[in-house]
Amino acid sequence: MNAQAQGIFSFFPVLFVGTWIVVTTLLGFMSGWFRLQKQYPAQSEPSQLTLRMRSGRMGTGVNMNGILTLSACPSGLRVSMLRLFGPFEKPFTVPWDHISVEPRSSFFLPMAKLTFGNPEIGNLTIDARLWQRLAAVSPKPDLVSGIPEVSVRRSAYGMILAWLMISALISAFFYFAPRLNGDVRVPAALCLLLPATFIGIVMLVRFLRQVR
Repeated sequence: MNAQAQGIFSFFPVLFVGTWIVVTTLLGFMSGWFRLQKQYPAQSEPSQLTLRMRSGRMGTGVNMNGILTLSACPSGLRVSMLRLFGPFEKPFTVPWDHISVEPRSSFFLPMAKLTFGNPEIGNLTIDARLWQRLAAVSPKPDLVSGIPEVSVRRSAYGMILAWLMISALISAFFYFAPRLNGDVRVPAALCLLLPATFIGIVMLVRFLRQVR
């Protein structure tokens, strides 16, 4: 390995860490996380229920998959994330009185959009079943009044439909895209099995996190 290649190789970790910090910080602004942590500093108090490694969508469509921790505390909902994915994103606690809820859906899955503050400071959209579990142990269980109750069967049904739809879309892309360009054609069975298997595992993990 010549000196130039060694220099590039040794600089790569610094470049990677710098890029990671820039990207995660930018997502912190886009999601509204920094506004929320400033307005609602985290309270050091025990929680009645803590759900780890959960997913949600914040701000302008920033998806946080499997990195959120949601805690129902006496004073409010505490939200935090794995520090690796948010070096400067601190936990915040939104008082229950500052939360309003609207029903939403995503790929046949019932969701709950939580709006923080009035006027709105930020928002978080999570699975409706997760929100029902958190609100049920809060001092204000009426926060689920606008969200239809989601049974385990209803959740499983929605995830099966989402799995079928997402798998079909991805499979169609892998099947038709190479044929449009005249490239090497991917076997149809491979186009179907790989996306269906991967999406199926993701949906199964998501379902197990909801029911446990």
